[in-house]
Amino acid sequence: MEGLRGLAVLLVFFVHFYALFAHNLRGGSWLHGVFHFLGVIGNTGVDLFFVMSGYLIYGALIRREVGYGKFTRRRVERIYPTFLVVFVIYLTLSALFPAENKIHGSFLTAGLYVLANLFLLPGILAIKPIVTVAWSLSYEFLFYLTIPLLIDAARMRRWKCEYRLAAFVFLWVLIGVMLLMQANDNRSRMIAFVVGIILFEVVNESKCGWLLHRVGEFCAIAGVLAAWWFYYHIRVVRSHSLVGPLFSLCLLSAAFFFFSFYSFQFDGPLQTVFSWAPIRYLGNMSYSYYLIHGLTLEGLAIVFVALRLPTSSPYIVLLALLVGFAATWVTSSALFFLVERKYSLKPRKSMESRSVPEALASSNRETAESNLVQDSVQVNLLPLQREANANDSANKFVFPLKKRNG
Repeated sequence: MEGLRGLAVLLVFFVHFYALFAHNLRGGSWLHGVFHFLGVIGNTGVDLFFVMSGYLIYGALIRREVGYGKFTRRRVERIYPTFLVVFVIYLTLSALFPAENKIHGSFLTAGLYVLANLFLLPGILAIKPIVTVAWSLSYEFLFYLTIPLLIDAARMRRWKCEYRLAAFVFLWVLIGVMLLMQANDNRSRMIAFVVGIILFEVVNESKCGWLLHRVGEFCAIAGVLAAWWFYYHIRVVRSHSLVGPLFSLCLLSAAFFFFSFYSFQFDGPLQTVFSWAPIRYLGNMSYSYYLIHGLTLEGLAIVFVALRLPTSSPYIVLLALLVGFAATWVTSSALFFLVERKYSLKPRKSMESRSVPEALASSNRETAESNLVQDSVQVNLLPLQREANANDSANKFVFPLKKRNG
């Protein structure tokens, strides 16, 4: 799980790196082509985060009933401490650098704009975010607010797994058909949450075990690469295509399903790569990284301009890549340890109410759920062990809810 989050936030990194540094490279060069491709498909990192969020949040809620107020409070406690710190940093920089200030108009207008950002409305509503990447948090909170209501209203916990799976697959297909000819609208990207829900139902009930072999994993990897190519092709090469650009997201969500499925279930190259300690660490702090990395890169770009380092040079761009990634690693780690882990992942006192890091330490299986928007409502998600016995595999995948004292 952490490895996939690490991949997702790495994709988002390339969006901002290309915009700030690599776009100045000579258009016909191979290096520009590589960074341009990464800069375009990097947007799909958010969709991968949405898949993980649908998987975790739905999985936590479908297994055990949680009070709506308690669930919402925990989501606020998980998201807001780190966001507020970054939000204050942006407000401070807006005051110090008026040319970059996004807050304009009368006192009332400016105040309403700040409040709208504080309540995470940019994204779902056509409001420019102060924190550049915070638009996706509005989609997250919309999902948080609606999915428990849907589960409770439809009494989905009483449904058989097959019925729930069929309902959400039908919803995914319906949305996909609707997106075939639709104009670009980010709100339709919530289809990725549906894929995460389907993924949970398949994994939790040990469905599709017959797919678990190396050929299938190779097809899953090839499928993601092909979906990224199609995503890039529709948006850049054939930007006036009759096929709506959002349909490529529908295909990509399907590719992410199989890619994640093999990452969780199959003991192969994907599991090996995503078990690598650095990418797991990046995934653990991915929420902090997601919020602060863009601002870090902007600061580095200012330094490069001040030093008169030409980003039209391939060597300077490669230098910026190394320095930029190192700088974002440092600032994100600082935000993670000083704020996110301290205030959003703080340990509970009792065994039943332990935080994710404590619960995992007790089971000697570390999966600290520290993502931007994706970790569950204090759930302990342990990736499936890749066993031949499907029942054993399902039993090893647990989502015990963590209760707070009081």
